[in-house]
Amino acid sequence: MDRVPDIFTQEVVKNVAFRDLKELLKLSGRYGAYAEDHKLHRFNLLVDIFTPDPKSFSSSNLGVSKSSIQPKKKLQKGESSLCYVLENHRFLSKLIIDIGVDRSKHENFICIGEGFLEELSKLYTRSRAIQLVIASDTPTVSQQEVQNLHVLLEKLKIPESQPNLEVKIEWADRASQQSVFRPLLSRRMRSLTLDDEFDYVPCLDILVDLFDKPDFDTLVTGKDTVLPLLVERWTKSSKKQLLKFYSTFTGSHFYENDELFQGFKKHNVKWSKKGFHESLNDFNIPARIRRQIDDDVSYHGDQVCRFIYKKHPRSLKDYYLCLLFVSSVSVIQSSTDQEETMSTSKAKQHAEKMHHHEFAQCSESAVMFFCEME
Repeated sequence: MDRVPDIFTQEVVKNVAFRDLKELLKLSGRYGAYAEDHKLHRFNLLVDIFTPDPKSFSSSNLGVSKSSIQPKKKLQKGESSLCYVLENHRFLSKLIIDIGVDRSKHENFICIGEGFLEELSKLYTRSRAIQLVIASDTPTVSQQEVQNLHVLLEKLKIPESQPNLEVKIEWADRASQQSVFRPLLSRRMRSLTLDDEFDYVPCLDILVDLFDKPDFDTLVTGKDTVLPLLVERWTKSSKKQLLKFYSTFTGSHFYENDELFQGFKKHNVKWSKKGFHESLNDFNIPARIRRQIDDDVSYHGDQVCRFIYKKHPRSLKDYYLCLLFVSSVSVIQSSTDQEETMSTSKAKQHAEKMHHHEFAQCSESAVMFFCEME
């Protein structure tokens, strides 16, 4: 990427992150050609790839593919989105490569070989981030299909130096999950997302260890079994991890007693996007963490939240671990013994009286991050 003024880069990053195209377009008058080039950063290219039948897999038949530009652009009939981006986009916000194992037929997809992957690799240095999605909803996947998948991943030749690699795994076949997942750990990645179908038990320690990697900053899981180990590791560590972020959804809710939450204090917050952040002004929360919170939680009116924090027990001054649990009025009510429907206000009053572990058991999502207190 060409060298651009730092202040311009900061403005672009800020506005792209907030997805505000109008603000981004205003930059043209202030920065001229720089803005015209970097406006293209707001586009993503999605490349779907499906591996073929294991018997026909080869260098010339790596599968079928279809690509699309996000936000959608109107192209000439028959024009390839990949070719259009290669010719017209100096930069991309994100290159999303979605690889699936699917035995159904795919209309309007093209057959691909190594030549296609070579063209695709030209976009690596143009992209702010690369997201690699590995997906299969097939209940049984053969070992040969898994091997072919890893061959395809190697042929992608995503450079080890790629600083912003995001990995997402959605794999239904539990028998082959670990053989898909573990080889990916050798890659340098910034974030990892796993769904609720993933078997977390065999690799809990591995997932916690990811937080010690300097490049890694975000872990998203479909079950909350990882959270206690992350909290325990934090209490024993002497490293600052201010930009580390963990979130979970649809949890398995392991919380049986309040031991995990000993030493945590509750901080009252207003549950709206603006009100929530204003309530946390005393906490020095990085802007990226604030945006990730907004992406990972809901601010609907029937949502009930609890924000708790704990000072580091060791030598790190003014350094805190923060936990945010989000539930709903209906879930809170179902946790009570009352058969009659509770009003929203009464349910929220009941939620206020709940112990931390009781509220956590009712949570529909949880967020963990670190910050300093101002």
